[in-house]
Amino acid sequence: YFVKKFNLKFGLNKILVTYHPETRNKNYSEKDFKEILIAIKNFKNINFFFTLPSPDPGNEKIINLIIKFCKKNKNCYFVRSFGRISYFSILKYVDGVMGNSSSGILEVPSFKIPTINIGKRQFGRVQSSSVLNCDRNYKQIKKNINKVLDKKFQKKIKKTKNIFFKKNFLKNTISKIKKFTNIF
Repeated sequence: YFVKKFNLKFGLNKILVTYHPETRNKNYSEKDFKEILIAIKNFKNINFFFTLPSPDPGNEKIINLIIKFCKKNKNCYFVRSFGRISYFSILKYVDGVMGNSSSGILEVPSFKIPTINIGKRQFGRVQSSSVLNCDRNYKQIKKNINKVLDKKFQKKIKKTKNIFFKKNFLKNTISKIKKFTNIF
């Protein structure tokens, strides 16, 4: 399905990359993203799937860098958006995610795959043990990509619990809303 719909070719290892401009520190987004690209150049045996950044100021510079980089690197693919359903589906097929998206903190741990969280955009959020935090530095990013592919680490991640998952959350929320509305 993904191969056809998004014109993607799957190799042995796959990492999904989503990097948004840092709204608190606008001067660093483009420079920091270049650090990610420098790190990725070292991994010709991994397919990297880039998605669009958020529409925050500075995103056009990141988009241009992604497009140019993907044209020059055969193992890199640009997908404007997977959409919510396809995004969750592709998480079943990748070895990890990388960037600074809240999805890597909130949803990805449920898929038992690691997140390389780069920079300070998600600073202060409680995180599951599958999240690897690193500075915006290509050496640290490269080190964490290697860790994501490490078989021992992958085995450990399979035991991770998503701290944001709550059993019967929807059912309990509806019950509480019903109770609350019956008061009035």
